[in-house]
Amino acid sequence: MKNLKLPKRWPVLLLCLPAFVAIWGGWVGLGAMTGFGVINLLPGMVRDGGWATVNTAVTLPIGLETYAAYALHAALNTTRKGTLRTFAIWSGVASLVLGGSGQLAYHVMESFGVVTAPWWITAIVATIPVAVLGAGAALAALMNREEKELEGEAGAADVDTALANLSALHAEQSEARERELAEQMAAEQEPLPELTLELKPGTAELEQPARPERKAPRIVTAPRPGGAPKPEQAELVKQLMAGETPTADVSPATARLYAKLVRTLADNPQAEFPGGKLDGRSVNATLLSQVREWAQTERGYAL
Repeated sequence: MKNLKLPKRWPVLLLCLPAFVAIWGGWVGLGAMTGFGVINLLPGMVRDGGWATVNTAVTLPIGLETYAAYALHAALNTTRKGTLRTFAIWSGVASLVLGGSGQLAYHVMESFGVVTAPWWITAIVATIPVAVLGAGAALAALMNREEKELEGEAGAADVDTALANLSALHAEQSEARERELAEQMAAEQEPLPELTLELKPGTAELEQPARPERKAPRIVTAPRPGGAPKPEQAELVKQLMAGETPTADVSPATARLYAKLVRTLADNPQAEFPGGKLDGRSVNATLLSQVREWAQTERGYAL
Protein backbone atom coordinates (compact mmCIF):
# COMPACT_ATOMS: atom_id res chain seq x y z
CA MET A 1 0.00 0.00 0.00
CA LYS A 2 2.91 2.37 0.66
CA ASN A 3 4.11 2.08 -2.98
CA LEU A 4 0.64 2.78 -4.43
CA LYS A 5 0.71 5.91 -6.59
CA LEU A 6 -2.29 7.76 -7.97
CA PRO A 7 -2.28 8.77 -11.64
CA LYS A 8 -1.15 12.26 -12.54
CA ARG A 9 -3.81 14.96 -12.76
CA TRP A 10 -2.32 17.23 -15.38
CA PRO A 11 -3.60 15.12 -18.35
CA VAL A 12 -7.13 15.99 -17.24
CA LEU A 13 -6.39 19.67 -17.87
CA LEU A 14 -5.12 18.79 -21.34
CA LEU A 15 -8.36 16.91 -22.05
CA CYS A 16 -10.48 19.82 -20.78
CA LEU A 17 -8.80 22.38 -23.02
CA PRO A 18 -10.49 21.45 -26.34
CA ALA A 19 -13.80 20.95 -24.54
CA PHE A 20 -13.46 24.44 -23.05
CA VAL A 21 -12.84 25.99 -26.48
CA ALA A 22 -15.81 24.19 -28.06
CA ILE A 23 -18.17 25.01 -25.19
CA TRP A 24 -17.06 28.63 -25.12
CA GLY A 25 -17.61 29.05 -28.85
CA GLY A 26 -21.00 27.35 -28.75
CA TRP A 27 -22.35 29.50 -25.92
CA VAL A 28 -21.04 32.71 -27.43
CA GLY A 29 -22.70 31.81 -30.73
CA LEU A 30 -25.97 30.85 -29.05
CA GLY A 31 -25.86 34.07 -27.03
CA ALA A 32 -25.61 36.08 -30.23
CA MET A 33 -28.72 34.27 -31.58
CA THR A 34 -30.73 34.92 -28.38
CA GLY A 35 -30.08 38.61 -27.82
CA PHE A 36 -26.80 38.47 -25.92
CA GLY A 37 -24.28 40.79 -27.50
CA VAL A 38 -22.10 43.87 -27.12
CA ILE A 39 -23.43 46.32 -24.56
CA ASN A 40 -22.09 49.31 -22.67
CA LEU A 41 -22.45 48.60 -18.91
CA LEU A 42 -22.05 52.28 -17.98
CA PRO A 43 -23.85 54.31 -20.62
CA GLY A 44 -23.49 58.04 -20.22
CA MET A 45 -20.45 57.53 -18.01
CA VAL A 46 -18.12 55.67 -20.32
CA ARG A 47 -18.09 56.11 -24.07
CA ASP A 48 -19.34 53.27 -26.22
CA GLY A 49 -16.55 50.93 -27.16
CA GLY A 50 -14.59 51.81 -24.00
CA TRP A 51 -13.54 49.54 -21.16
CA ALA A 52 -17.16 49.23 -19.91
CA THR A 53 -18.33 47.71 -23.22
CA VAL A 54 -18.51 43.89 -23.06
CA ASN A 55 -20.09 41.05 -24.99
CA THR A 56 -22.60 39.52 -22.56
CA ALA A 57 -22.56 36.23 -24.44
CA VAL A 58 -19.38 35.26 -22.47
CA THR A 59 -21.41 35.11 -19.26
CA LEU A 60 -23.15 31.93 -20.38
CA PRO A 61 -20.16 29.53 -20.48
CA ILE A 62 -18.48 31.15 -17.49
CA GLY A 63 -21.55 30.79 -15.26
CA LEU A 64 -23.23 27.55 -16.28
CA GLU A 65 -20.29 25.27 -17.02
CA THR A 66 -18.25 26.53 -14.04
CA TYR A 67 -21.14 25.87 -11.69
CA ALA A 68 -21.64 22.36 -13.10
CA ALA A 69 -17.99 21.46 -12.54
CA TYR A 70 -17.87 22.87 -9.01
CA ALA A 71 -21.17 21.26 -7.95
CA LEU A 72 -19.93 17.82 -9.01
CA HIS A 73 -16.65 18.48 -7.23
CA ALA A 74 -18.54 19.28 -3.99
CA ALA A 75 -20.76 16.19 -4.34
CA LEU A 76 -17.87 13.78 -4.94
CA ASN A 77 -15.74 15.20 -2.11
CA THR A 78 -18.22 14.62 0.68
CA THR A 79 -18.85 11.18 2.19
CA ARG A 80 -21.93 12.22 4.15
CA LYS A 81 -25.35 11.49 2.74
CA GLY A 82 -27.44 14.59 3.18
CA THR A 83 -28.92 17.69 1.62
CA LEU A 84 -25.59 19.03 0.36
CA ARG A 85 -24.66 15.88 -1.53
CA THR A 86 -28.14 15.44 -3.03
CA PHE A 87 -28.43 19.07 -4.10
CA ALA A 88 -24.90 19.19 -5.54
CA ILE A 89 -25.41 16.01 -7.60
CA TRP A 90 -28.79 16.97 -9.05
CA SER A 91 -27.93 20.60 -9.74
CA GLY A 92 -24.58 19.63 -11.29
CA VAL A 93 -26.16 17.02 -13.56
CA ALA A 94 -28.94 19.47 -14.49
CA SER A 95 -26.34 22.09 -15.42
CA LEU A 96 -24.52 19.60 -17.65
CA VAL A 97 -27.78 18.57 -19.33
CA LEU A 98 -28.74 22.20 -19.88
CA GLY A 99 -25.27 22.98 -21.23
CA GLY A 100 -25.41 20.03 -23.61
CA SER A 101 -28.86 21.08 -24.78
CA GLY A 102 -27.56 24.59 -25.46
CA GLN A 103 -24.68 23.25 -27.54
CA LEU A 104 -27.08 21.00 -29.44
CA ALA A 105 -29.48 23.87 -30.18
CA TYR A 106 -26.69 26.15 -31.41
CA HIS A 107 -25.11 23.67 -33.78
CA VAL A 108 -28.48 22.60 -35.23
CA MET A 109 -29.57 26.20 -35.86
CA GLU A 110 -26.14 27.08 -37.23
CA SER A 111 -26.23 24.17 -39.65
CA PHE A 112 -29.66 25.30 -40.93
CA GLY A 113 -28.55 28.91 -41.28
CA VAL A 114 -30.80 30.22 -38.51
CA VAL A 115 -29.77 33.72 -37.47
CA THR A 116 -32.28 34.35 -34.69
CA ALA A 117 -33.27 31.59 -32.25
CA PRO A 118 -36.96 30.82 -31.60
CA TRP A 119 -38.55 32.70 -28.74
CA TRP A 120 -38.75 29.71 -26.37
CA ILE A 121 -35.02 29.02 -26.75
CA THR A 122 -34.33 32.70 -26.12
CA ALA A 123 -36.47 32.57 -22.96
CA ILE A 124 -34.60 29.55 -21.60
CA VAL A 125 -31.16 31.00 -22.34
CA ALA A 126 -32.10 34.35 -20.80
CA THR A 127 -32.93 32.73 -17.44
CA ILE A 128 -29.66 30.76 -17.20
CA PRO A 129 -27.60 33.50 -15.40
CA VAL A 130 -30.33 33.99 -12.79
CA ALA A 131 -30.65 30.23 -12.18
CA VAL A 132 -26.88 29.87 -11.83
CA LEU A 133 -26.79 32.70 -9.28
CA GLY A 134 -29.49 31.07 -7.12
CA ALA A 135 -27.97 27.59 -7.34
CA GLY A 136 -24.53 28.94 -6.44
CA ALA A 137 -25.87 30.77 -3.39
CA ALA A 138 -27.74 27.67 -2.21
CA LEU A 139 -24.67 25.45 -2.70
CA ALA A 140 -22.48 27.85 -0.72
CA ALA A 141 -25.00 27.96 2.17
CA LEU A 142 -25.23 24.16 2.32
CA MET A 143 -21.44 23.79 2.30
CA ASN A 144 -21.14 26.32 5.14
CA ARG A 145 -23.79 24.48 7.20
CA GLU A 146 -22.08 21.11 6.72
CA GLU A 147 -18.72 22.59 7.73
CA LYS A 148 -20.23 23.82 11.03
CA GLU A 149 -21.81 20.40 11.65
CA LEU A 150 -18.47 18.67 11.10
CA GLU A 151 -16.79 21.09 13.52
CA GLY A 152 -19.49 20.35 16.12
CA GLU A 153 -19.04 16.60 15.70
CA ALA A 154 -15.28 16.97 16.03
CA GLY A 155 -15.74 19.00 19.24
CA ALA A 156 -18.11 16.38 20.66
CA ALA A 157 -15.58 13.66 19.82
CA ASP A 158 -12.87 15.65 21.63
CA VAL A 159 -15.11 15.95 24.71
CA ASP A 160 -15.81 12.20 24.69
CA THR A 161 -12.09 11.49 24.40
CA ALA A 162 -11.32 13.86 27.29
CA LEU A 163 -13.98 12.20 29.47
CA ALA A 164 -12.63 8.76 28.62
CA ASN A 165 -9.08 9.87 29.49
CA LEU A 166 -10.33 11.40 32.75
CA SER A 167 -12.16 8.20 33.64
CA ALA A 168 -9.06 6.13 32.92
CA LEU A 169 -6.94 8.49 35.04
CA HIS A 170 -9.43 8.26 37.90
CA ALA A 171 -9.33 4.46 37.71
CA GLU A 172 -5.52 4.47 37.77
CA GLN A 173 -5.48 6.80 40.78
CA SER A 174 -8.02 4.60 42.60
CA GLU A 175 -5.91 1.51 41.96
CA ALA A 176 -2.80 3.34 43.16
CA ARG A 177 -4.57 4.41 46.37
CA GLU A 178 -5.77 0.86 46.97
CA ARG A 179 -2.25 -0.52 46.50
CA GLU A 180 -0.81 2.13 48.81
CA LEU A 181 -3.42 1.34 51.47
CA ALA A 182 -2.74 -2.39 51.18
CA GLU A 183 1.02 -1.83 51.53
CA GLN A 184 0.46 0.42 54.54
CA MET A 185 -1.75 -2.15 56.26
CA ALA A 186 0.79 -4.88 55.53
CA ALA A 187 3.58 -2.74 56.99
CA GLU A 188 1.60 -2.10 60.19
CA GLN A 189 1.16 -5.80 60.89
CA GLU A 190 3.89 -7.16 63.18
CA PRO A 191 5.56 -10.32 61.81
CA LEU A 192 5.60 -13.42 64.05
CA PRO A 193 9.02 -14.28 65.54
CA GLU A 194 10.90 -16.97 63.69
CA LEU A 195 11.31 -20.25 65.53
CA THR A 196 14.67 -22.06 65.48
CA LEU A 197 15.47 -25.52 66.75
CA GLU A 198 18.66 -26.08 68.76
CA LEU A 199 20.29 -29.48 69.35
CA LYS A 200 21.68 -29.98 72.86
CA PRO A 201 25.25 -31.35 72.99
CA GLY A 202 25.31 -35.07 73.79
CA THR A 203 21.66 -35.66 73.08
CA ALA A 204 19.59 -36.34 70.06
CA GLU A 205 16.64 -34.39 71.35
CA LEU A 206 15.73 -31.10 69.87
CA GLU A 207 15.08 -28.34 72.28
CA GLN A 208 12.65 -25.68 71.29
CA PRO A 209 13.46 -22.21 72.54
CA ALA A 210 11.06 -20.66 74.90
CA ARG A 211 8.30 -18.92 73.03
CA PRO A 212 7.88 -15.28 73.86
CA GLU A 213 4.98 -14.68 76.09
CA ARG A 214 2.04 -13.21 74.32
CA LYS A 215 -0.08 -10.83 76.17
CA ALA A 216 -3.76 -11.42 75.94
CA PRO A 217 -5.30 -8.92 73.55
CA ARG A 218 -6.74 -5.98 75.34
CA ILE A 219 -10.26 -5.19 74.30
CA VAL A 220 -10.97 -1.50 74.37
CA THR A 221 -14.57 -0.56 74.20
CA ALA A 222 -15.91 2.94 73.98
CA PRO A 223 -17.88 3.94 77.06
CA ARG A 224 -21.59 4.19 76.70
CA PRO A 225 -23.07 7.67 76.27
CA GLY A 226 -23.71 9.25 79.62
CA GLY A 227 -21.06 7.23 81.50
CA ALA A 228 -18.01 8.66 83.20
CA PRO A 229 -14.89 8.87 80.97
CA LYS A 230 -11.98 6.57 81.72
CA PRO A 231 -8.82 8.27 83.03
CA GLU A 232 -6.75 7.33 79.97
CA GLN A 233 -9.44 8.69 77.62
CA ALA A 234 -9.67 11.95 79.53
CA GLU A 235 -5.87 12.23 79.43
CA LEU A 236 -5.91 11.53 75.66
CA VAL A 237 -8.46 14.27 74.92
CA LYS A 238 -6.54 16.69 77.15
CA GLN A 239 -3.33 16.03 75.22
CA LEU A 240 -5.09 16.32 71.87
CA MET A 241 -6.65 19.65 72.86
CA ALA A 242 -3.24 20.92 73.93
CA GLY A 243 -1.69 19.83 70.62
CA GLU A 244 0.65 17.38 72.36
CA THR A 245 1.68 13.89 71.26
CA PRO A 246 -0.73 11.38 72.85
CA THR A 247 0.81 9.23 75.59
CA ALA A 248 -2.40 7.77 76.98
CA ASP A 249 -2.58 3.97 77.11
CA VAL A 250 -5.31 3.47 74.52
CA SER A 251 -5.52 1.61 71.26
CA PRO A 252 -4.54 3.41 68.03
CA ALA A 253 -8.14 3.14 66.84
CA THR A 254 -9.41 4.92 69.96
CA ALA A 255 -6.70 7.58 69.61
CA ARG A 256 -7.70 8.23 66.01
CA LEU A 257 -11.38 8.37 66.98
CA TYR A 258 -10.86 11.05 69.63
CA ALA A 259 -8.40 12.95 67.47
CA LYS A 260 -11.08 13.21 64.81
CA LEU A 261 -13.58 14.24 67.49
CA VAL A 262 -11.30 17.09 68.60
CA ARG A 263 -10.68 18.22 65.01
CA THR A 264 -14.38 18.13 64.18
CA LEU A 265 -15.42 20.22 67.17
CA ALA A 266 -12.48 22.59 66.71
CA ASP A 267 -13.82 23.40 63.24
CA ASN A 268 -17.47 23.43 64.31
CA PRO A 269 -18.26 23.46 68.06
CA GLN A 270 -21.95 22.99 67.23
CA ALA A 271 -21.42 19.75 65.31
CA GLU A 272 -23.89 17.03 66.18
CA PHE A 273 -23.25 13.29 66.49
CA PRO A 274 -26.48 11.35 65.80
CA GLY A 275 -26.90 8.51 68.27
CA GLY A 276 -23.76 9.63 70.12
CA LYS A 277 -21.58 7.95 67.48
CA LEU A 278 -18.67 9.04 65.31
CA ASP A 279 -17.61 6.78 62.42
CA GLY A 280 -19.91 4.09 63.80
CA ARG A 281 -18.35 4.11 67.29
CA SER A 282 -19.96 5.41 70.44
CA VAL A 283 -18.50 8.56 71.97
CA ASN A 284 -18.53 9.10 75.73
CA ALA A 285 -21.09 11.80 76.48
CA THR A 286 -19.01 13.38 79.26
CA LEU A 287 -15.92 13.62 77.05
CA LEU A 288 -18.04 14.97 74.23
CA SER A 289 -19.35 17.72 76.53
CA GLN A 290 -15.82 18.57 77.72
CA VAL A 291 -14.42 18.76 74.19
CA ARG A 292 -17.38 20.82 72.96
CA GLU A 293 -16.89 23.27 75.83
CA TRP A 294 -13.19 23.52 75.01
CA ALA A 295 -13.93 24.07 71.32
CA GLN A 296 -16.40 26.88 72.11
CA THR A 297 -13.83 28.56 74.35
CA GLU A 298 -10.87 28.08 71.98
CA ARG A 299 -12.82 28.39 68.71
CA GLY A 300 -10.56 28.58 65.69
CA TYR A 301 -7.87 26.31 67.10
CA ALA A 302 -7.25 23.29 64.87
CA LEU A 303 -4.89 20.39 65.43
